[in-house]
Amino acid sequence: MSGDPANPDERASDDGRLVVKDGPLFADEDEPLPKDERPSSPDERPGSPDERLGSVDEASAMEGSAAPDRRLPAVHDRPWAVAVYLAFAALVGLAWSAPIAAMLARTTGEYPRGDAELFDPGAVMLLEALRRMVPAFAAIRVAWLIVALIALPLGLVALGFAVAQLAIPGKARPSWALARSVRAFPTLVIVALVTVVADVVLVLLFTIAGGAISRAMWPEPPSRDIARLALFGLIALALVAVSGLHDLASVAAVTGPSRTYISLRAALHVAWRTPGRAAWAYVWRLSAGLLALALSAAAGMAIGVRTTGAILASALVHQLGLAAAGWMRLSWLSACGRLVRPVVTALARRSGRGDPPPAAPVGEAASVSGGAPASAPETRAKSETSDEPLA
Repeated sequence: MSGDPANPDERASDDGRLVVKDGPLFADEDEPLPKDERPSSPDERPGSPDERLGSVDEASAMEGSAAPDRRLPAVHDRPWAVAVYLAFAALVGLAWSAPIAAMLARTTGEYPRGDAELFDPGAVMLLEALRRMVPAFAAIRVAWLIVALIALPLGLVALGFAVAQLAIPGKARPSWALARSVRAFPTLVIVALVTVVADVVLVLLFTIAGGAISRAMWPEPPSRDIARLALFGLIALALVAVSGLHDLASVAAVTGPSRTYISLRAALHVAWRTPGRAAWAYVWRLSAGLLALALSAAAGMAIGVRTTGAILASALVHQLGLAAAGWMRLSWLSACGRLVRPVVTALARRSGRGDPPPAAPVGEAASVSGGAPASAPETRAKSETSDEPLA
């Protein structure tokens, strides 16, 4: 073999192609590197495993730190994720409101203006419809329970599908993303149960302890009322924080080896190491979603509900607000992938509990910016020369 004598890092292969050596990953087996140039094993690195993990991943966990050919897709690059997530949310909302709509139709169905009668000044028809609904509320609760039993597990599958589409680099088929979601389903269920338990504990803790403190320090109104409002605000902030941790752990479960311990630890690691970046990525998207809902509600009130056409226009505006809020949620899930994926990679390798995070299937791996699909020989070559997940 021959190469440029002035550049020892270049050599020519037998078929004439030029190969540039780039460190120990591309070194020949018959040309071992000196010991001082070899990468140290995890046992030889100084510090505890947690310290090593923090030093390695603190910089790589920064948003957008991945290489250009491995960056995660944007929401608009994943129409399947958007369609499945928003369609599922719409179907759940329709199924949830159907029993109430059926009961209201018993009161206003025979009137020429239909449901517009419910919103006339004085709300006489609305009160009458609610009065007739009270005896049938037991049946409505049963219907809601059935909807919840069906929607909750399917919602976790839809969430995992969206995460597999948004938080894993490469061009993944919908069937592959669905398989990833089904594989991570047990972990997603456990993470959801842990989140529910954490929410209950926080609400009880703030209600009992915070209520006792507020009554002792501010026994008289209006100070007592202000203290209660502040307590409710703290409870809301705690629930929002737990919801963000749930999303981080869910993304880690889908993008990683689907282990509950690794998923929860990765979420806590991101929150501990990069709290400002994670909080900002979550808060501004949550605020934008809430703003979209508020604007759609205000627009619906401005349109009015006096006629059937106005009701349809108001409903359309409300659906647009819900779609914008769902878009912001998907954007947050994509940001979770950038935050948590490097940590999951390090945890999976150091704990020996699973493989590194997956990438797109062989033959479909390509950059989101429009790279050509990798061929099978190129994919095998990458897997032999690098321990990074293919993308």
